Amino acid sequence: MTHPQKIQGRHVLFVALIFVMGVLLIRGATPLSPPVARMCGWLSIALGVLAAWETVATRYEFGRSELVIHSGGTRQRIRYEAIEGIRAPRGLSRFLGSPNTIRLFVAGRTANVVSLCPKYRDQFLHDLTRAAPWLAVSDH
Repeated sequence: MTHPQKIQGRHVLFVALIFVMGVLLIRGATPLSPPVARMCGWLSIALGVLAAWETVATRYEFGRSELVIHSGGTRQRIRYEAIEGIRAPRGLSRFLGSPNTIRLFVAGRTANVVSLCPKYRDQFLHDLTRAAPWLAVSDH
């Protein structure tokens, strides 16, 4: 089962800002010398394309023994046994983030929290708890 990522408004705004900055640099609306401005503008547009690809291409896939997160050109695998808990964000991160955001607490990782934002949160949680029945979702 594959779940797409919910595309959040702040991601769209971020990518649009990168593109606008690139276009302004290419058109010379900067105190930089024209060759440097053009180079920075094209770099900015390239970064915008990468950011858009990263945002649009992210999806979550349930395998037999692991959750696979496809994000842009990378793939991250999380074994179900390593997931210690599922929690909705709290405090300021809940206010600033999407209501679809989920935090997975994963054992054996340097950064033990993985934030996910599936488009259909309830269906994603249902599929995750079906794949790993010992997990319980905590909203506190």
